[in-house]
Amino acid sequence: MKSETTGSPVPSLVVIFRGPSPKDIATATERLVNVGYRAFEVSLTTPEALTAIRLLADAFGDQALIGAGTVRSVDDVLGVRDAGARMVLSPVTSGPVISAARANGMLAIPGAYTATEAVTARELGADLVKLFPAAPAGVDYFRLLREPIPDVPFLVTGGVDASMAHEFLQCGAVSVGVGHKLLGGTNLEEHNWAEFEQQAARYLDIAHGGETAS
Repeated sequence: MKSETTGSPVPSLVVIFRGPSPKDIATATERLVNVGYRAFEVSLTTPEALTAIRLLADAFGDQALIGAGTVRSVDDVLGVRDAGARMVLSPVTSGPVISAARANGMLAIPGAYTATEAVTARELGADLVKLFPAAPAGVDYFRLLREPIPDVPFLVTGGVDASMAHEFLQCGAVSVGVGHKLLGGTNLEEHNWAEFEQQAARYLDIAHGGETAS
């Protein structure tokens, strides 16, 4: 699945769920698909994460890329594969995790922070490299990091608001990971679904340059 925005196998925005119930994740995903989001990650630190991944894969797998985050072992890879995940995201670079993901037909997106780590991840077979945490480093760090390694495709994540997402995409990131709270504050937890959808649509618009944040 290639993004029309980036040409990457991963769309330009990946929504990260960490914490909500599987039912709430499924409802939020339905709302997000409605406004144009096409990639979703459920962190394995979320209770009943595999159940949530399975729900998303069954309901939205033909419309969106469903993945698992915080994957740190080969057993994790096999578990999320069986739940229907098609991409594997990690906070660190692990050769065995990358190999297992690729061997099972899933996208491998390990975490890195330095040029050495990013290049090592690519040499081990990473499809994209996750710059994490991105917000504390900032756009200037990312710009400098990319200068000597422009061939490394990056997904940036970690506290990235809408305006910063736009800047990262403008500076060459192929994708940005965004937590569900940045999309809609506490609206998911409070089941304010209409407001959640509206705020998520605004994030999408700002990230793609259609609106400026106030």
